[in-house]
Amino acid sequence: METLTNTRSKHYERPEILGILLKRVNALKNNYRQNIAIIGYQSLGKTALIFELLKRCRGNDIVPAYIGIKPQPIEQFAKNFIGVLLYQYLSSEQQQVEDDFEFLISTCKTKIPKTVNAVIQTIAAMDKQTSEDETYSALLELPYILYEEGKKPVVLILDEFHHLDNMGLRNPFLELSNKIMVQKHTMYILVSSALYAA
Repeated sequence: METLTNTRSKHYERPEILGILLKRVNALKNNYRQNIAIIGYQSLGKTALIFELLKRCRGNDIVPAYIGIKPQPIEQFAKNFIGVLLYQYLSSEQQQVEDDFEFLISTCKTKIPKTVNAVIQTIAAMDKQTSEDETYSALLELPYILYEEGKKPVVLILDEFHHLDNMGLRNPFLELSNKIMVQKHTMYILVSSALYAA
């Protein structure tokens, strides 16, 4: 994983970082994946940089999914994660999209039924009080399932990803690294302002 340290004293300027990110996204479209970590102090514009990247990644050949992470229950994280993934998939299909969870499920059901089935199973398992770790693992499987079915690589952006450690999970970073290793069609962009924790 390439690390772009974005601090006042170090490495890359913003246009250079954006250029690197765009190059990596374009490489993903050609089946070459390199994950990236962007680490830097708060208020340096990391999130603004990511939003600029997202504006330039519109198209029908990838699914860019931005997940802002904060300390929260796993159920809230799961609904956001699923909603963003399905919303962005439909957007990549040039389809009219509504920011409504039930709409996303019902609309995607005809296009990516295996992915939606995995989503429904994950939600049902949460309702049965499945452990947070099992839910988290199932969520991280969704980009792989979506690629297998929809044939579009996913750019998964986890902003302030260090907050995964504040959701009651046993070992969120080990699970994340395991998924990163095997999901060759998901590009992970990990963003954090916790320089010494990330």
